[in-house]
Amino acid sequence: MSNLKIKQVKDIFAISKSLTKHLQEYWMIGPDNWLSAQSYWFVIFDGDEWVGYSMARVHDITSIYLGPSYVKENYRGQGLQVKLIKRRIRLAKRL
Repeated sequence: MSNLKIKQVKDIFAISKSLTKHLQEYWMIGPDNWLSAQSYWFVIFDGDEWVGYSMARVHDITSIYLGPSYVKENYRGQGLQVKLIKRRIRLAKRL
């Protein structure tokens, strides 16, 4: 678990079939309703495997919506949600 990296991705649905299936079953999210130029996805990887993600969407010039966020059960308790929140806050400040 020491190989964890958070990456910003343009198309979360291109990461893997298992992640796409998870998003569709857990959140009822599909590419047709959550892919836009205003959405920013961050994925946590352990090597090549996704272990968590989060999303932020620009709402208007002064607001960003912090969307769905998830960490696989066996990776919880490591502060990964906090790291995902901090990444989205940095994004909001940059934008």
